[in-house]
Amino acid sequence: MKKLVLTPALKPESMVSIICRVESLADSGQTLEALQLAENSPYARDPFFQNAKGVCLMRMERHDLAITTLQNLVCHPQSSKL
Repeated sequence: MKKLVLTPALKPESMVSIICRVESLADSGQTLEALQLAENSPYARDPFFQNAKGVCLMRMERHDLAITTLQNLVCHPQSSKL
């Protein structure tokens, strides 16, 4: 997964720590755990978390869900925050 750059002033510390944990899990091959953490996070609707969810779904070869997730991200008004 590409390294995310989050500005602490713009994102709550808890959000940064959770998305870093999602990234770490995914990078270590624990894709299902990463997906579950992203989906169950209080920030699950945030574009960074939606992107992480799409990446996890692709890695799990659940392409239809990944495409839907990423299409929704691109079409979502908050997607400009990425």
